[in-house]
Amino acid sequence: MKFWKYHVNGNDFILLHTKQKLHESQIQLWCKQHFGIGADGILQVWIEKGILHYRHFNADGSPANMCGNGIRCVGYWYMNKAHVDICKVEIANTQYRIRRYKHLVTLEMPVPEHIKDNLYRCGVMHKVSDQYEESSLYNVNVVKYQDPMHFHITTYELGVGKTYSCGTGNLATFYHGYKTGKLHKIAIGMNEGGKNLLQYSNHFIYISAPVHAVMKGRILLE
Repeated sequence: MKFWKYHVNGNDFILLHTKQKLHESQIQLWCKQHFGIGADGILQVWIEKGILHYRHFNADGSPANMCGNGIRCVGYWYMNKAHVDICKVEIANTQYRIRRYKHLVTLEMPVPEHIKDNLYRCGVMHKVSDQYEESSLYNVNVVKYQDPMHFHITTYELGVGKTYSCGTGNLATFYHGYKTGKLHKIAIGMNEGGKNLLQYSNHFIYISAPVHAVMKGRILLE
């Protein structure tokens, strides 16, 4: 089976162009460092009736309804393949618009749903906090708002653990900072693996970062 590997700020994914059923044990092996290809998750992509679809699986094999970095990798893969600079990607019955300029890829996202306090839903659940807490219900973003245009963020994701970067985590943290007056309408999210540029406009947030192609090859199915 063919595969492509991409990363955004070190948050890395194996992309498979197939509708074939993936088993949890396969996903865990392929994502395992040293024993497999190594990745934070699997992007399963297919095109049906002209619509680009994808499913997202975490490294432990569990499914996710959204990933701000993964979906940009999917969009980048497709736009290179189709020689276009804009596309829509559907996941969990929701379509998202993605644009690119060379390697810089931008996701257009509705503002996160504010659940309560510092808990937000942007496809997946995120809690914004100034300290780490263990949770089996939501991703945890440990954040420091440096000034009105910069914030530092470390995300602990369900099914993955600590990551170099998390797109939806940046979205939730940026929106929380904007709502609480800590950030301007445009700011830079600084992750261990790199930076995201975020901008709020007309009830949408635009998040931009380079997508990097790492490798491609074939998985030997046993």
